[in-house]
Amino acid sequence: MHEEVFSTKEFATWAGKNVVLLEVDFPQNKKQSDERKAQNKELQATYKIEGYPTIVFLDAEGKEVGRSGYAPGGPKAWIKEAEAAMNPGAGDAKEGANGKVAAEGDAWRTELPDELAKQNKDLAAKYAIQGDPTILFLDAKGEKIEQSGYLEGGPATWIADAEKKLGIKSKKKAKKGS
Repeated sequence: MHEEVFSTKEFATWAGKNVVLLEVDFPQNKKQSDERKAQNKELQATYKIEGYPTIVFLDAEGKEVGRSGYAPGGPKAWIKEAEAAMNPGAGDAKEGANGKVAAEGDAWRTELPDELAKQNKDLAAKYAIQGDPTILFLDAKGEKIEQSGYLEGGPATWIADAEKKLGIKSKKKAKKGS
């Protein structure tokens, strides 16, 4: 997100006109002081952060008005998602395949048959999903073991993180002659 969106001139221009930025980092492989860890844990609980990246939009009184996460397509696509999240019900509307009208940025979530949309909503409530993408690791009984989301670095980074979270030792292929 940082390289693809937040470090761009287009985002900086938009942000300067529309938001006050505060970045809170939850590093997985970087040392933090106990004070910083406690502060992050409190923020995570307060804003119910379940997946990363999660962007929370607050009004001047600190009330949440919307959320966003990773949106592919660079700054223009992300800004469109952010504006839809900050102004629910505003923006371009589009009628989906099921005849329902959805905000343009939410079309991938809402253009589903009613039964599937209800199932997704119920699962999001059951597992307290707060941001997209969220990947859950469940046991055979459907209980949450761990979760993940978007990670920079591509598939190898994501797989390594998932294996670490699940306590799986990677089976790397041995080189010939070793």
